[in-house]
Amino acid sequence: MIWLPTRTKTAFKAAVSCYDRSRNTVRKCLRRFIKHKNQGLLPLSRAPRFWPHKTSPALEAKFIAQRKKTLGFGARRLIAEFDLSIGHNAGQRLLREHHLTRQRKRRHSQKYDLRAVKAEYEPFTRYQEDAKYLIVIPFYWPQMQANGLPRFQYTIREHS
Repeated sequence: MIWLPTRTKTAFKAAVSCYDRSRNTVRKCLRRFIKHKNQGLLPLSRAPRFWPHKTSPALEAKFIAQRKKTLGFGARRLIAEFDLSIGHNAGQRLLREHHLTRQRKRRHSQKYDLRAVKAEYEPFTRYQEDAKYLIVIPFYWPQMQANGLPRFQYTIREHS
């Protein structure tokens, strides 16, 4: 712990209440400021600096070289075929990092807006015809027989 003069203790307490941080956080910032000045107040990365289980560059290069020779193989097959001492998840990560995987197929890139296309049509040149059999409608059949109603319905619709 850092020894703080009496005047600084009151400033320390004021900083704790002013910034609404814990004493440990303010103490850590003060230590960094004393040691590194303003550079010490910048946020530090929390990423690990050393990974003991990370794939070695030589093994990584060997894995990537085998993949480039045999383009159809995935991570698991490469490991099995060439007896590489690497996990399949690490192999898959390497393939992604080196852009050696296929992109996913997208279903549809853009939907067509037919309003602009249909606005170009000449009037009464494009239409849709439809014929419907009315005899298949159960409650219509007795009325059709009794009143002589039509058996078919014809519909024509213009596309506009």
